[in-house]
Amino acid sequence: MGRNAPDRELTVKEMLADPIVQILMRRDGVRQDDVLAALHRRPLIGLTRQHTSAALRRAA
Repeated sequence: MGRNAPDRELTVKEMLADPIVQILMRRDGVRQDDVLAALHRRPLIGLTRQHTSAALRRAA
């Protein structure tokens, strides 16, 4: 990790707030609410429902 990188994983909300992610989402016509709704419907591949639920709580 970089010199100023946090010693923790980013929350979903932090990732969605990243300027590059915002540009890509705008280009693709995806809204933050769309991503959060999709995460609520289906857990991320490779993560347990517990991990996904925790990520969504942090994003709220």
